[in-house]
Amino acid sequence: MLLTLGKAALEVGKSKPTILKALKTGRLSGTKVGAEWQIESSELFRCYPPIAKVNDNALHQVNPQENPIQIAVLQAKLDAAHQQIEDLKEDREHWRQQANRLLNAPPPMPNLWQRLFGKP
Repeated sequence: MLLTLGKAALEVGKSKPTILKALKTGRLSGTKVGAEWQIESSELFRCYPPIAKVNDNALHQVNPQENPIQIAVLQAKLDAAHQQIEDLKEDREHWRQQANRLLNAPPPMPNLWQRLFGKP
């Protein structure tokens, strides 16, 4: 199976410049067709091991009966995160109210030195 430079980089978890450098130094063989490289997958995997592909559907499927302790721990962490968010919202509101009070407060009275000799 022929792969382009970008697809080859994705298959092995490397960057395109890394694959291109391997092609130019002769570590990896490939064919340039026009402006595009074509690399045989077996040749690519000879030089670089393929990365494991993750099934997206497997990530979203959770069976609560498999590991109830892990689910309980994750639920506790989620609850703690929600509580922390609420605390931060309360703190933000407190600081917002204090800033508004300071902005709306009358200017401070001049001290004795400023009243006697004028403002510097």
